Amino acid sequence: MFTYPCFRPTFYRIYKKKSSEGYQSIPYAVALFSALLLLYYGSLKIDGILLVTINSFGCAIELLYLMIYVVYAPKKAKVYTLSNPSLNFFHSESELRLRVIYA
Repeated sequence: MFTYPCFRPTFYRIYKKKSSEGYQSIPYAVALFSALLLLYYGSLKIDGILLVTINSFGCAIELLYLMIYVVYAPKKAKVYTLSNPSLNFFHSESELRLRVIYA
């Protein structure tokens, strides 16, 4: 839970300068994907309340980071971030997602 705020100085700088300054969105998308997978795993476990709590917080923080990034990124970086396969995975058909997860 303490690792999620470690990107805070970076995003404070992005917000202050109103520019993404050449940073890439890949680490934040990967962290969001990881938090979502652990959130899913925690929801499957009987005593997974701690996993659900921590990763819900992580998903919220990472979504906030990605929203700030997309707002201040140049157009090319916005298109890349929003067309990233790891983010588009959650917009696909549910049957396809189940085949990918359980394959």
